[in-house]
Amino acid sequence: MSGSGASGGVVPRPLSARSVVLSLLLGTHPPELPGRELVRLVEGFDVGASTARAALSRMAAAGDLRRTETGYRLSERLLERQRRQDEALRPHTRAWDGDWETLVITATGRGPAARAE
Repeated sequence: MSGSGASGGVVPRPLSARSVVLSLLLGTHPPELPGRELVRLVEGFDVGASTARAALSRMAAAGDLRRTETGYRLSERLLERQRRQDEALRPHTRAWDGDWETLVITATGRGPAARAE
């Protein structure tokens, strides 16, 4: 996941072109961007243009992306992932009925020294 830098700090591993493309499209509504725009945006993450174009071609061939008249769009499977991701940002809640629930949890069998460990 990450490596150690020369100064001993943790250095994050760079994202792959595929990860950057998916992150961009999963966060875009509607999830479609022109190829030229995707390449330009991916370059901002230190991914070269030729690497980005190759990733787009591979992702389309693998069924992760669909080519459209205007660019690239998420596949149905990834559209479902985007829907779940969006739903997680807005969790379902219910109206509070004014009542509180109290839970009391007790533990036995461990002394103070064992609990302090």
